[in-house]
This record gives sequence, structure tokens and C-alpha cells, in this order.
Amino acid sequence: MSEAQNVVGSPGAMVAPAKRRAKALPSVIDEGLLPPPQIVDIEGRRALRPLLSYEAWAWYQALLYWIPGRVGWLIRRAAYRPFFQRAGKGWHVGEYASIQRVSKFQIGHRCAVGRYCVINAIGGVILGDYSGLGPFTQLITATHNFRKIKDTDLPYGAQPRVLEMAPIVIESNVWVGANCVVLPGVRIGANSIVAAGSVVFKDVPPYSMVGGSPARLIWKSSKEEYESREGAFVLRSLVEHLQKKREGASEG
Repeated sequence: MSEAQNVVGSPGAMVAPAKRRAKALPSVIDEGLLPPPQIVDIEGRRALRPLLSYEAWAWYQALLYWIPGRVGWLIRRAAYRPFFQRAGKGWHVGEYASIQRVSKFQIGHRCAVGRYCVINAIGGVILGDYSGLGPFTQLITATHNFRKIKDTDLPYGAQPRVLEMAPIVIESNVWVGANCVVLPGVRIGANSIVAAGSVVFKDVPPYSMVGGSPARLIWKSSKEEYESREGAFVLRSLVEHLQKKREGASEG
């Protein structure tokens, strides 16, 4: 009997765990499938097929999105996956999260969509690998742009509802905190953080943290610093930022 067999076979023997490096799964995300930014008038939104699809999905989702706990995660993963444009492995969607236009929504590996999130993917949405959305966060890819309407003398309710749409891309390893709003056309770079309660209307660079309404840059790192910080850099940078803010307020 070999030494390895003897150690493993011995009662109560301690076996050192094998050091295995997790293999990165190939990403299923494809930005080439995103629709281009566009403006759609009310006639384009009255087509029968999209309306029926929207209604059918709304009822289907309502039957499933209330189921609590991990059982709900598993049921929604199995039920939603065939309808998503792209879907990775190990992701979950929390209770009462609403996703519209699922055929334009891509979700990567091991992503999390928190409770009560609203994802309006009519303009296309990508949630990259290992990224997450805190509860009550909204991703909005379409907005009413009344500045481009010719009949400006009409009252608000009588004006034609022109939609201006642009995709939202959240790259890999991003955390978007609770109660955030991300507006059309925004790209959030990899390894970034969006602080809770932020309103994001412009791109967020990789390896950075933004916060506020509107969201502003709090700190920015580099790939080298990010990979070597061992968790301390984020806290240190945030403390330094708060100290500078207090010093500025006291001087003012």
C-alpha cells in the first residue's frame, strides 16, 4: 500500500485539501447582440406582437417572482433561462424583481439580482460575470425625451410618447448597491462599486467607486493596486476620502 493510500485509509487521518485553482468559465456575454441607441415613436410601440409578448411575460413572471428563499432562486433560474438573450451559470433573481423585455437581457455567471429590482431591458442590458444588484435597484434603458418633440405647445399628457433608448452594460465583478438608478447608455467598468442610493447617468471607469445623486467619482484604483491590496485598499481609500471631505467642510 502506498503512503498516500495509507494516510487516506487510516481512521481519523487528516488529509490536507488539494490546492486547486478554480477554472474560469468562458463568458456567455455577447455585446454584439445589443441593440444600437435609437428613438422609437408611439407607432413603433403599438405593434401587436411586442404587446402580446409583453403581456404574456408579465403574467408568467407574476406567477413566479413571489416564491421566497433559495427554492425561489432555483425555480426562477430554470423558468427564466430560456427567455433571456444569454444566461450563464449559478445566477439568481430575488423575490419580486421585475425584468421586462427579457429577450434583450444578458446575465453572466454567478450574478445576483436583488429583491424588488426593476430591469427595463427594452434598450438592452448586460449584467456581467460575478456582478450583483442590491435590492430596489433600477436599470432603465429607455426615457421620454420631450426636448425632441416638435409640438412643444401641447400639454404634457397630450404630447406623443417618444422613447429614447440606449443599452446599459455592467461589466464583470461589479457591485451596484441598494436603491440605485442606472440611466440609459451607461457603462459601468469592471471591478467597480456603485454606492447605495446613487443615480448613475454617465460611464463609470474600471477599478473605481462612485456615489451620490448624481453619482461622482469617490476613488479610482489601477489593476495592479486592485490585485495586490488584499481588501485594505477600498477601506483606506474611503476613509481618506471622508477625511478630506470633512477638512474641506471645516475650512469652508
